[in-house]
Amino acid sequence: MGFIKARNLTLFPVTKDDETGYTAGEPIKMAGMMDIKLTPQTDRANTFADDIMYRKTQIFSSCDVEFTMEDVLEEVRAKMLGKKVDSIGGVSDNANDIAPDYALAFKAGRDDGTWKYTVLYKGSFEEFESEHASRADKAEPKNQGVKGTFVA
Repeated sequence: MGFIKARNLTLFPVTKDDETGYTAGEPIKMAGMMDIKLTPQTDRANTFADDIMYRKTQIFSSCDVEFTMEDVLEEVRAKMLGKKVDSIGGVSDNANDIAPDYALAFKAGRDDGTWKYTVLYKGSFEEFESEHASRADKAEPKNQGVKGTFVA
């Protein structure tokens, strides 16, 4: 069964993640997701004993996430990257900005009509890719690429 669609990308600010528990805040619905790619990162080690490979160990370390959006509102971009929005809606960049942690959820549809639901519980985003071009004879929309890293 192949995946033929993805939708309902939603972010949740992580409000607490410590030894006493985990909570996430109000959802931020990300309209206009075009595609999403998850690339798990694992650490592997082989243990040898008696001149043979005795054990294989594989530990999930993180998951790189990339998605393309039709557009991301500046207010949402500011929240995702830990930036401030001024009174007229402008976003100020500061060297001391720290991207907060978010949970991410979406669903992917299979060609048989069933859905796979994915939730990543803690990660942060890096500055967005952005491409712009002058108007030409043929419309060529430019979209925003978003990257983040989520941890176990």
